[in-house]
Amino acid sequence: AAAREVRRDPAASGSAGRAADAAGAGVGAGTTDEDALVREQVSRNEQFLGTDGQRNLENAFVVVVGVGGVGSHCAHFLARAGVRRLRVVDFDNVTLSSLNRHAVAGREDVGTPKTAALARHIHRFAPHCQVDCRAEMFTEERAADLLEGSPAFVVDCIDDRNTKVALLAFCCINKIPLLS
Repeated sequence: AAAREVRRDPAASGSAGRAADAAGAGVGAGTTDEDALVREQVSRNEQFLGTDGQRNLENAFVVVVGVGGVGSHCAHFLARAGVRRLRVVDFDNVTLSSLNRHAVAGREDVGTPKTAALARHIHRFAPHCQVDCRAEMFTEERAADLLEGSPAFVVDCIDDRNTKVALLAFCCINKIPLLS
């Protein structure tokens, strides 16, 4: 099969840039074209975080609860930063009145679950990111199922006080790192 062309930012440097060059030239032992593209896509992050820091971010499993005006931006940027495994939880659908707040939804998404609209958008720029969509409300009764899988951390983007308290309590009791 022909090697896929890898376009590299001339300003990028370091191991990520070299990996992209090597894979693009068909030289990277064990490196696929997709791996090289991802390495280049996150190369600026790696310059800041270091190789180990970037790998830690990529290997983190993150749950974002609430993907409206705050959570959609959060999940979007986590995927852009290189997180490869996200779970997004929200019961609501995209509405015309939510388009001014949602990070990625457009008119074509009106009536669809916010989680699905977000996942479709993320897969356009980060096909390597697995997005587990849970189109349901976070409740105390569903907490264990929605937060299963040992997340590295949970991000609270809930706009309802009682639901937020249920999430905070569950994470605290179960020692799940939480950003709120």
